[in-house]
Amino acid sequence: MERIYGICSPRDRHDMWLKRVVTSRKFITAVFLLLISSLLLSNFLPRHGSMANELPLWYAQFPNLAKLVTLLGLNALHTSVWFSIVGLLFLVSLSFSTFDQGERSYRLMKQFPAEIGGEEEALRVELLEFTGYLKREGYFCLADNGIISRHVRAPWGYWGNFVLHLGLTCVVLFAFVRVLTEHRTLFRIVEGVVVSREDGTTGEVAGLLARKMTYPATVRLERLTPLFWDNDQLKSVTAEVALYDDLGGLEKVGLNAFDGTKVHGQMFYLSPHFGNAFFLQFYSGDTPPFTSVLTIGRPPRRDKAGYGDLDLPGGRLHLKAKYYADADRQSMYTGNPLLVLRIFDGPNLLNEIRLRRGESGKLGPYLVRLAEVRGMGELLSVGGVGVAGIYGGFAIIFLGSVLVYCATPREVVLRRSASGIMVSWRSVRFRDLYRTERERVMEFCRGEKKS
Repeated sequence: MERIYGICSPRDRHDMWLKRVVTSRKFITAVFLLLISSLLLSNFLPRHGSMANELPLWYAQFPNLAKLVTLLGLNALHTSVWFSIVGLLFLVSLSFSTFDQGERSYRLMKQFPAEIGGEEEALRVELLEFTGYLKREGYFCLADNGIISRHVRAPWGYWGNFVLHLGLTCVVLFAFVRVLTEHRTLFRIVEGVVVSREDGTTGEVAGLLARKMTYPATVRLERLTPLFWDNDQLKSVTAEVALYDDLGGLEKVGLNAFDGTKVHGQMFYLSPHFGNAFFLQFYSGDTPPFTSVLTIGRPPRRDKAGYGDLDLPGGRLHLKAKYYADADRQSMYTGNPLLVLRIFDGPNLLNEIRLRRGESGKLGPYLVRLAEVRGMGELLSVGGVGVAGIYGGFAIIFLGSVLVYCATPREVVLRRSASGIMVSWRSVRFRDLYRTERERVMEFCRGEKKS
């Protein structure tokens, strides 16, 4: 820093003003509250790319409010520029604070005491004998100007607050990196059906700095196996999934709900939300036969139905459907499901049919056959960097806590005066905890104890 007779340059004054602003308590509190409130609010909002049936009613009732949420990016903070700027400001503030703590810790190690801490007693033994005793007790001479010498035990404890701040800064930094680089893709997969990344993706979100994900290129659900308790609650769900790359390379993985599996640098999770896919064959004299796949989430209980709908070609006719896992309402397993179909022409109900696997029925202008019923699940792939840094930051915070609470610096100051050498002892923290150590040192100082 350029100084002339102690006067700072305009650039230095500007830098100091900026530092004072970003490290002020009001600034840090405002930025922190803005970050926390944004994160809390985003948890109650539907994610960007949610299906229409997953949106809350107020999205349709208050479209302007829904547009404002989208405009501000509250439903996708990781893609929001303003949220990234606020996070960066918080990180800058923490960095300045960490730097200040580092400077303070260094000064505490090297500085001479401004005043003597604790009661002074005259040294009754030879100076070299006493300093040798201090060295054997683990005291390091950190400063000596010929008049005052300062000996410290566990001087690394001065760095505790700095290490705490450094760990917190690392956690925020790498959490910020994770948010900006995270890429999430949700696949809706059906047993035995190969779906491409484009066709099978029902939701995809990426941070501002996320790279485009190309793996897996295609996915096939080999087998979906749910297990239920006697009260119809879900016990577990497992799946065998085949992942293919662009060149056709195959990687088979077994997944459990909530347990992640790492493949090619990405984490894959099996969602606990699953159901069934109904393959419906439509026949009509006016149009060529076609097959549509109706997907419905699992029923909540064996005597309750799961619901879904399907738009038919042309846009005029619409299906509303429900199904029971077991036609006899005796089980949650779909060995014998019952599908109920209703066809609407606009708001008008034309008719309703009930189908089991392999059965056919007349539905509006179509003859409909339930050709197959297969399990349907959701696979989430998550990519990004920064998780290791977050854990590393927490490890640094733990180390800082150990330094603060388990490595308390204890100081012995020797001051030369006209009447001789005076000795004082002090502890930075927890003075009563180290009372025995103080008494031992001062006894040696008075010549009452020999090493």
